[in-house]
Amino acid sequence: MKLMETVPANQSQTVTQAQKNVSIPSPSKTRIVLVLTGVIAIVGVVGTGFLFMKNQSLFIEFLGNTPIIRVLDFLLTEQELDFSLTDLAEQCGVGRTTLYRIWDRLLTYHIVIPTRIIGKAKLYKLNTKNAGIQKLIELDNLLVKQDLRRRAGKTKLLLHA
Repeated sequence: MKLMETVPANQSQTVTQAQKNVSIPSPSKTRIVLVLTGVIAIVGVVGTGFLFMKNQSLFIEFLGNTPIIRVLDFLLTEQELDFSLTDLAEQCGVGRTTLYRIWDRLLTYHIVIPTRIIGKAKLYKLNTKNAGIQKLIELDNLLVKQDLRRRAGKTKLLLHA
C-alpha cells in the first residue's frame, strides 16, 4: 500500500477524484474501507489516527503499475485539464526525476501537448486527437463497462438469494 496522505484522526478527509468530492469521516475505533467506482480506496486503520489512500485504477490493474502507466491513467481521467510537470508528478505519485525521464517519450509520440504557459510553468494535457490515445480511451472505457457489468451481476445474485 502506498502512503499518499496522512490525516489526524480527529479531522475528516475530503478526496477529489474525477471532479467529485466525497467527504470521509476519519476512523475512531473502526476500520473503514471504501471503494469509489473502482478508482480509489480509502482505508482508515484502527487506532493509528491516519488515513491511507491506495490507487485501485482498472487501467493500472490491467496494464501494470509503472510510472508511465500511472501518468497515462491520470491524464486519461483528467483529459480536459492541463497540468505542470510538478503537478503531474505529485498527482500521479511519481517522482519528478522519474517523470522527467519518461517525459521526452510522451512528447515524442505526441501523447501530451503543451497548452499554455503560466509564469515559468509550462502546462500540458493529453492529446486526445492522437489515434493511439483514442484507443487507450476506448480501452479505459471498456474496462469500466466490464467492471460495472461484473458488479451488476454480483448485485443481481445477491438480490436473488
